Amino acid sequence: MDFSDILDSEITVTFRVMGKTYEVFQFNIGFTQPTDEKGKPQAEIRGGRLMVTLGQTVGDEIYNWALSRWMQKDGEVIFSKETGSSPLKISFKRGYCVHFERVIDCTGGGLKTSLLISPEEISLNGITMNNDWVE
Repeated sequence: MDFSDILDSEITVTFRVMGKTYEVFQFNIGFTQPTDEKGKPQAEIRGGRLMVTLGQTVGDEIYNWALSRWMQKDGEVIFSKETGSSPLKISFKRGYCVHFERVIDCTGGGLKTSLLISPEEISLNGITMNNDWVE
């Protein structure tokens, strides 16, 4: 997907989980594939971890998810243009919140809440990758 022709100001990103929608301040996603010393892939692609930073207060349901060892949630991150179209939609299933961080910048940066989500299954515009966790 080529985003080079879209200005940053033309994209809004929202995070939806547990029936709530949050505005995204920052977003990262990562996949990895082990390689040998020459760089040749040696195993399956894994990952799809999502780092979502929200610039607003979150509800107790987010705290509960972050503090519950086995709670899994489904959700999505949607990138939208001003025209209303969505050039990228990322959905995840059976995601654990494996890291939670709350930062308050008293010098004017405001409140930020970061979640690291580790899902079993992730889909980018309908292209699905499954980590195939063993029960």
